[in-house]
Amino acid sequence: MKQSYIALLMTETLILIAFLTEFLTQVKNKRTQFSKLGQTPFLILDSLFRENIGCFCSQARDLLLFRLEDRSRHLGTEVSES
Repeated sequence: MKQSYIALLMTETLILIAFLTEFLTQVKNKRTQFSKLGQTPFLILDSLFRENIGCFCSQARDLLLFRLEDRSRHLGTEVSES
């Protein structure tokens, strides 16, 4: 049981690293694009959040639901998607 939680934690960590890597890549690309236009860093982040907030929320929700379902299997309870 302890090994499954360690594996789950490692999986979550890798997913978080992937999210952050993708986000930082987009920040770098946007920074290059916006610096040519003379925009401020605040506008870069604002633009990125507006473009990606739905995607990040959806992926975070799916990860949380997966984690709850995994935990419920260990406890023998049901988790509903609501």
